[in-house]
Amino acid sequence: IDPPYAKDLDDAISIEKNSKGYRLYVHIADVDYYVPFNSSLFKEAIKRGNSCYPSKYVLPQLPEELSNGLCSLNESEDRLTKTMMIDVDFNGKITDYQIFHSVIRNDKKMSYDKVNLLLENNYVDPEYLPFHDCLFKMNELSSILQTRKMERGYLYFYNSEMRVLVDSDGKPIRLSEEPHGTAQQIIENFMLLANEATTEYAYWLQIPFVYRNHLPPSTVKLARLKDRIQKCYGKIQRIYRLKNQKNFQKYLLTVYKNASLEERKYITQVFLCGLEKAYYSEQCEGHFGLALERYGTVTSPIRKGSDLINHVVLGELLNNGIDTTLMDKIHEYIPTVVNHLTNQEIAADTLEEHVNEYLLEQYLMQYVNYKFNAVVEFITEDQIY
Repeated sequence: IDPPYAKDLDDAISIEKNSKGYRLYVHIADVDYYVPFNSSLFKEAIKRGNSCYPSKYVLPQLPEELSNGLCSLNESEDRLTKTMMIDVDFNGKITDYQIFHSVIRNDKKMSYDKVNLLLENNYVDPEYLPFHDCLFKMNELSSILQTRKMERGYLYFYNSEMRVLVDSDGKPIRLSEEPHGTAQQIIENFMLLANEATTEYAYWLQIPFVYRNHLPPSTVKLARLKDRIQKCYGKIQRIYRLKNQKNFQKYLLTVYKNASLEERKYITQVFLCGLEKAYYSEQCEGHFGLALERYGTVTSPIRKGSDLINHVVLGELLNNGIDTTLMDKIHEYIPTVVNHLTNQEIAADTLEEHVNEYLLEQYLMQYVNYKFNAVVEFITEDQIY
């Protein structure tokens, strides 16, 4: 399940339900089969760090023959994958998991929009009818996982992606807001579960791994957050208690409680500014935002260098075991590239943001001197929202 315009399809999902809970299969493109460690393709992929998506364009991590072709889990085509088979009980607890090489054939490439129509409005596209029961089982499990996340202190932020749609010449023609619906939440929860299980697997085996860490907010960050929030919501008592995940979550949910959707989007921006940036490391230091002691990513090897490295590690483990010369080389290699991967991710995000801002500015030029009705939500020293 992806945006309708997606061409580099990293992941596919399938599910079974039994008397004890659910068995979720997360199938991830086996990219390292085609991109071996230290090959020219591998070196270039890590140099790029990730794919970047400015507007309708793609600056891919891998050549399109791989990213959109051999590696992409295209509909009705056999593809090499690594499968994370995860058993989850009705309380959302992982009871067992396995990771193995597999070959899958994707039954259907679905879009977020159509799955949302089915699950939220009970409108079924005829093409999706054979998968009706499967999608509702997925939604059941996703709801259970969402509850589990919130119980452990997960920081839930309201977000929606605004895209500036452009014509064939790159000229902006209209704006599109892509909300975070039920289908997006299903994929987010399932990918998070696969990443969580795989990270636990790697951590306890003590194999080399690229972790994605997110530290609690610093004293300086919290002081800045306090200043911004007080302009809108009054005094915060004991701001430094927000270094605890559950305290931070509790305060965030309290502020959200009586706010409109538009206000919640603004609140999200304010609180995100109060958090540290996530980063990649060979050391495991936990993820504050996800409320997990250990976290790394493996679900996007077509698009992310960190995931590609972790797939190389998993591939070597599944093929040859822990004690190999290649595993030793990867162990020495990871500390040399993690900062680069973090910086490339920031650079890609910055580029996408700047391109979007430029296109938005170009789009709005046609409305100079127009008058619109608006509601002023907040005024700060540098913004009217």
